Amino acid sequence: MTNYALAYQAENLSPEELQQRRTDLLNEQQLEMADLERKLAAEQKKIEKGALADWEVDYAQAKLDLKQRHYKVCAHAMNWE
Repeated sequence: MTNYALAYQAENLSPEELQQRRTDLLNEQQLEMADLERKLAAEQKKIEKGALADWEVDYAQAKLDLKQRHYKVCAHAMNWE
């Protein structure tokens, strides 16, 4: 017998009331799990969005660095430097 069953029996609950309490607890646990999963999904989406933004900044910086290097090579080849 579970601790919950013992506690509810101590309250002199009928078997039907005990079953209703079990059902209520299960429903509460399912709602809490659904809420936790929803929060996790929202947090994961936020993290992915932030990671994408960071990647886009890094990509733009790499493109800029590459263009600067190309301009320097071109300037050096034309003796502008």
